[in-house]
Amino acid sequence: MRENDNGFTLLELVIAIFIVGIGLSIVLPVFISARDHAALETSAWQIVSDLRTQQMSAQFKQVYQEVRFLPYSNTYYFYDGSNGSFTPKTIASPIAFYEGIVHLPSSTVRFNPLGNINEGGQIIIQNPEGAMRNAVLYLQYGDIRMAYSPVIN
Repeated sequence: MRENDNGFTLLELVIAIFIVGIGLSIVLPVFISARDHAALETSAWQIVSDLRTQQMSAQFKQVYQEVRFLPYSNTYYFYDGSNGSFTPKTIASPIAFYEGIVHLPSSTVRFNPLGNINEGGQIIIQNPEGAMRNAVLYLQYGDIRMAYSPVIN
C-alpha cells in the first residue's frame, strides 16, 4: 500500500461485510425467538391479570362480570354487569389462541358477586414458533393461575 492512499480496498470491505453478515445470521434468529417468547409471556400474563381484574370487579360491585373470548381471534371483551357495557381487549398480534379456540366449556368466563368462576378450564395461547402458555381456571376455589407445565391435548 502506498503512503498517500487513504481508505480501504474492495477486498477489505467485502471481508468486513461478510463477517458482519455471519454475526447477524447467528444473532438474528435468537433475537426473533426471544421477542416472540416475550410477547407470549406478556400476553399470557395480560389475560391472567384481566381475568383477576374482572373477578375483583364482580366482588367489589356485587354484580356478575364476564370475560368473553372470540374464537379464532386475538380479541376478547370485558362485560360489566352493572351497566351492560363491553370493553374490547387484544393480545399481541403474533400470538393466537391455541387451535383458535378457548379450551373452556364455554367461551365466556363468568364471575359471580362472590368472585367464583362459573366453570373451570384452560385458556391456551401460542406463538408462531408453537410455544404455549396456559391460564388455568380452577372452579372449586375461584383461582386463576399461570401454568408452566406442558399442555396436554
